[in-house]
Amino acid sequence: MNKNTHSSFPHELHAESLARRDWSSALMACPEKRRLVRLRELATTPPFCDQMADADYWRTLRHLLICLSDFERPKSALRRLLFETRPEATRTNLMDASERQRLVQLPEGVLVFQGRDAAASAAWLWSLSARQAVWNAIRSSDRHPVVVEAQVKRSQILMLSNALPTGSVLACPDDVREKRTHNDSGKWISAEPL
Repeated sequence: MNKNTHSSFPHELHAESLARRDWSSALMACPEKRRLVRLRELATTPPFCDQMADADYWRTLRHLLICLSDFERPKSALRRLLFETRPEATRTNLMDASERQRLVQLPEGVLVFQGRDAAASAAWLWSLSARQAVWNAIRSSDRHPVVVEAQVKRSQILMLSNALPTGSVLACPDDVREKRTHNDSGKWISAEPL
């Protein structure tokens, strides 16, 4: 358990929500850039870690991920939250029943897309839609937008979200293979129907 906590923890969190064990509301009260770190502190610091069931932890992480505006910044915190904080066997709680069913229906080799600036490194969030990736590329880069096409094994997808645009999937960048970068986003827009 984490004995070294920052002086603002848990004071930065919403006290009434903590008392109700409404972890998502408590964390949403603090600035976005610190929410994932604060979740790790809650999940590893007594008495909160003893009060937070594994299913509650994963549902809270899911809520924070859906509300996260920047998947580039929290890479190390996200890795710790996904792989070190709670048992991986309970990670299925990152998805609801319809998302788990949709994931099972995907082929073993899943084609995914990511739109970003050419200089950016691969992030955790990928789209099942080339059109969405083009939109993301144009939105995130006014200089060198690119679409990265890649493959990921269905078993390595950590989360499929229907709450994020067009079926977004969360996958560890190390697990995404056969990456090809495309600079001509115009062909992607015309290739995939709405």
